[in-house]
Amino acid sequence: MANNNINIRKGIYTDLDYIEEIINLVVPIMNNNNNFQWASNVYPLRKDFEKDINDGILYVACNNNDEIVGVIALDTSCPIEYKDAGCDINEKCIIPHRLAVHPNFQGKGIALKLMNKAIELAIENKYKYVRVDTNIINDKMQNMFNKIGFNCLGEIKLIGIIIILYYYYYYYYYYYYYYYINS
Repeated sequence: MANNNINIRKGIYTDLDYIEEIINLVVPIMNNNNNFQWASNVYPLRKDFEKDINDGILYVACNNNDEIVGVIALDTSCPIEYKDAGCDINEKCIIPHRLAVHPNFQGKGIALKLMNKAIELAIENKYKYVRVDTNIINDKMQNMFNKIGFNCLGEIKLIGIIIILYYYYYYYYYYYYYYYINS
């Protein structure tokens, strides 16, 4: 399936069971790859996605059969920890969170399409940046960010986890990227 057969739409409450299923399949795979950024029954939880729906920031990727195959939250609130990377946390930008793709659909460009939605929203809203973080050992995400033109800023500490911009906190490492949108 090419990603052009994927529709991105706002998430709704009836999507929550499918999103939860995706997360329950993705987390063990991440953990088996020594990526403990997410943990079963800890994060992300149904309540996180409910809040995303309430805030109007949840998007889902659906295939031709309207099956949910991916999810992303596209926030505009910059975590205070991003300040440590030299970011102006008061500057409006899009900040993707909780990006997940059903294992049966990984490697088909769906995560890329979800990230492109973040860039599209930034352009529509005249924001200069898309900023995103990921675990330091999450090579797939880092490769995707590089592929679409994100620049690594370094490491930061975020809720006990490290993001590359470069930061350290606990035993987690994250990468922090930004995407500059030309005005």
